[in-house]
Order: sequence, then structure tokens, then C-alpha cells
Amino acid sequence: MGIVNQFDEDYVLAKTRAPEAAADRTLADADLRSTYGVTVVSIKRPGERFTYTTADTTVYAGDVLIVAGDSRSVQAFAALP
Repeated sequence: MGIVNQFDEDYVLAKTRAPEAAADRTLADADLRSTYGVTVVSIKRPGERFTYTTADTTVYAGDVLIVAGDSRSVQAFAALP
């Protein structure tokens, strides 16, 4: 996992690569919050700047994500291939 910022006892933001489970899907379709317990706050594509996400944001292989959630969920999500 990349940079991690802890904001509370068990709430973190982390910078990580998009896992295969999310690639080529919108955030609504991937349902990462229900499946992994994380919220994707921001996304960065190669050669672009970070931008906020919406349910309609499509995630692609190679994207960098800023995700929020409890530390265990964020760590598990960041470890996905």
C-alpha cells in the first residue's frame, strides 16, 4: 500500500493502485464499498491529475486511487492483485 494517513483510531486514507476487481468497471458496478468496505475518494489516471470520483467514474488498470475506510479494510483492499 502507498501513502497512508490515519485520521482517527481506525479511519485511514490510503493511496493505492486499482485492483483487477475494479478494472474496466464503474464504481457503482464494482460496488467496492459493500464488497471491500472502502470508499474511493479520488482517482488519478497516468499523465493526469487527481480528480474526485462519482458512482459513474470508470476505473481502469493502472489508475491510482485514494481510498478511505477502516484500516483493516483499506489494507486488505490495497493488497488485492
